[in-house]
Amino acid sequence: MQSLNSNYLFLNTIDNEKENLLNFVKKEIYPIKKNQYPNFFKMEDIKLVLHEYLHKNKFEFAVKSHSDHNYKITCQKNNYGICVQLGNIGSFGLDIHKLNDCFKFNVIEKAVVIIPQNSLIKKMNSGNNASLERISDRKQYWSRQFLMPTLILGLGIIDR
Repeated sequence: MQSLNSNYLFLNTIDNEKENLLNFVKKEIYPIKKNQYPNFFKMEDIKLVLHEYLHKNKFEFAVKSHSDHNYKITCQKNNYGICVQLGNIGSFGLDIHKLNDCFKFNVIEKAVVIIPQNSLIKKMNSGNNASLERISDRKQYWSRQFLMPTLILGLGIIDR
């Protein structure tokens, strides 16, 4: 059996925004860590579990910022935009643009981006991912890319 663990990084936040983001994540997302799972074999398995959990907890899926396109963030709840990005770092960049567009059109006020930690990438034999460690190493750069207060939530994995 396996369970998920997490660490986080704040971008573009002041103290009260950090507290709000962290409280939201603790209430709405962290409970997923209490569960144990059969062995994950690939990132898609974890993504499916995350999507099922968020759907069960009444997040609104396939959120578009504007009617002039079909780009969507993973989901949103209470003005928090969520992107689950367990794939290539290039897709992480596209998620930033989608979140910024949602922020620009007042669809969201804050963002949470769920990405893997290096331990998870190694365990899944994955490749050129946006990891929490990779984003942390270039925090100033990534802070300039996000328009809104953002919490980057890095998921790791623990074998039980």
